[in-house]
Amino acid sequence: MGGGGSSTTTQTVQVDSAGRGDRVCLLVFADDKWATYALPSTGTLTVGRDAECEIRLNAPWISRRHALLHLGPALRIEDLGGTNGTRVLGAQLPPHTATSFRFGDVIEFGNTQAVVQRYTFGLQASSDSDKEPHSRVVEPMMRRIHQLAKLVAKGTINVLLLGETGVGKEVMAETIHRFSPRAGMPFLCLNCTAFTETLLESELFGHERGAFTGAVRTKAGLLETANGGTVFLDEVGDMPLAIQAKLLRVIEQREMLRVGGLSSHSIDVRFISATNRDLDRDVDDGRFRRDLFFRLNGVALVIPPLRERRDEIALLAQEFLRETCKREGRIHDIALASDVIEVLERYSWPGNIRELRNVVERAVLLCPSDTIGLQHLPEAIVRPSSMRSIAATDSSQAPGAGAEGEAPTAVTLRDAVEEIERNRITEALESCAHNQTRAAQLLGISRSKLIARMEAFGFKRPRKP
Repeated sequence: MGGGGSSTTTQTVQVDSAGRGDRVCLLVFADDKWATYALPSTGTLTVGRDAECEIRLNAPWISRRHALLHLGPALRIEDLGGTNGTRVLGAQLPPHTATSFRFGDVIEFGNTQAVVQRYTFGLQASSDSDKEPHSRVVEPMMRRIHQLAKLVAKGTINVLLLGETGVGKEVMAETIHRFSPRAGMPFLCLNCTAFTETLLESELFGHERGAFTGAVRTKAGLLETANGGTVFLDEVGDMPLAIQAKLLRVIEQREMLRVGGLSSHSIDVRFISATNRDLDRDVDDGRFRRDLFFRLNGVALVIPPLRERRDEIALLAQEFLRETCKREGRIHDIALASDVIEVLERYSWPGNIRELRNVVERAVLLCPSDTIGLQHLPEAIVRPSSMRSIAATDSSQAPGAGAEGEAPTAVTLRDAVEEIERNRITEALESCAHNQTRAAQLLGISRSKLIARMEAFGFKRPRKP
């Protein structure tokens, strides 16, 4: 991998006129070695064994020109047709097709794993006199949550964000950081599902020279690089128990020990955590440490799902529309037809904001004119499976219907919701040719959660070739 175990380049930083910037890096893992590659915030980089590749991975299973990494407001990876292929979250990518992914998603180049990470710095601190952090916040419930977040931001107490997948927990974490005294310091986002236990430990805490084979120099951990700032632990409920114990020490003693180190280093970071899991149940079941839960849960903010914030749907859709048009280079403005807005506001959005963004981006790509119509939306959005099921079901076919003259047995709410979810998953899989990664992105959930729901509903998963 070309000197794995050390940082291979100096960090590239994109800074605007106000002094704000992003540090973006690619963490690459193979066997017991790893390397860190500094990345620009925007641009296209070639990954491969060739000496002319911007990201050179010198391993036998890597093609000379293996993949293209597209960086910018949207992250995309494109396999170049090599022998061993490219996978995102375990799903094989079709050659020469750019596929979206998120910060923290595991990418596999042959047998080499990689993760794109970022942290921001230099955010301008905000005051109470500033306007709301997002003009699209119009629901009274969300305004109260943002007001509470601004109050909490002033202190150092740790914050736990709860809510379904895709409701905007990372945006809320960035809002808290921006309104805090730490706004000018780094904001580090870590996806706890992206690393194995060993890799998570070495990347979080760093290592000393000679700590293991390939550790040719001392390497600072990600927590050290965020010193003075905020660390956002996304999907914290999936963190391995062994790492939970080490993290607890960092929070309690405000110091950390590098792998192979003999002395501790002081550290000053504020932790904001997020999960869609029921941590209370995980604590009772022994999957999450009770003491760590209380340390992270200084203040808990529950972010409601998008279906409970319908007044924000049209505003969010317009915002995503502008972002997508700008990114795709659409010169003329594109509008949403009035019936499209009605359909979007009526839909239940099981994938929340992330699903809405995906639907808008898809519509922009499919729309050749200046107005997005119903024909540019997925069938599942225009005619939800719940509506079709209700229309197609009569009293003689309803589950639990009795003999003639008897009142039918009511279908429970759980059964009805599960039927809707089952149909929605079926439609997503069929529209993506059963590509689970793309189906999960369309639904606005993680691939692991999609697989869990498929298993719960008895779906047959296609065997790997």
